[in-house]
Amino acid sequence: MKIMMTIKQIMLGLSVLALSASLTPAAYAATDTGTLTVKARIGAACTLKTKNATLDFGNLASTGDANHNAETSITVQCSSGQPYNIELGKGQNWVDEIGRQMKNGTSLLEYYLFQEAAHTLLWQLGNYTSPKLSATGNGNDQKHMIYGRILDDASAVASGDYVDTVVITVGYSPPLSGDKTCPDFLCLWHLSAGWFSSAQHRRHLYRCRRCPST
Repeated sequence: MKIMMTIKQIMLGLSVLALSASLTPAAYAATDTGTLTVKARIGAACTLKTKNATLDFGNLASTGDANHNAETSITVQCSSGQPYNIELGKGQNWVDEIGRQMKNGTSLLEYYLFQEAAHTLLWQLGNYTSPKLSATGNGNDQKHMIYGRILDDASAVASGDYVDTVVITVGYSPPLSGDKTCPDFLCLWHLSAGWFSSAQHRRHLYRCRRCPST
């Protein structure tokens, strides 16, 4: 009896093995291959991180006793290796013979912006005699200082709060690539900075389908 049970168990085991073998996929006799291309494009771009900077000269008892200085900074992030420049606008009360001025009612207080702590290199518009600040991006945040000064010979003015607003412009030129639409920012920069002297930039401007008409 035990012998018969053992034979049945052996036969049952062999049947299970045979069934398992029949369910196992057969090895493939041949293969074919292809390729997967993985791509990414890092565009040339710049971002002005500081949207609202403040240059505060503080509370002044007078303006004609000494030079009054103040400083602040702005942060720019550009693609690694991307050249760029920073321009500070005229402000709201610019006079060619004087320059930038803060205003309180009808009273005006002149001031100057410099690129370095020595207060020798003025920061004016790029098409004026003073240069824009030029730099090259490294992919990280880059801080640039703005140094302000009210000269000791500034005219006496009425008491009160004096304010001016200056536009900060970061300019950069992505490489030309077919007829792709370029950013609105770049179009406006071309127009305001007067880059029409360059044939390359003219072509780039004309390819900006969102640019203001010229």
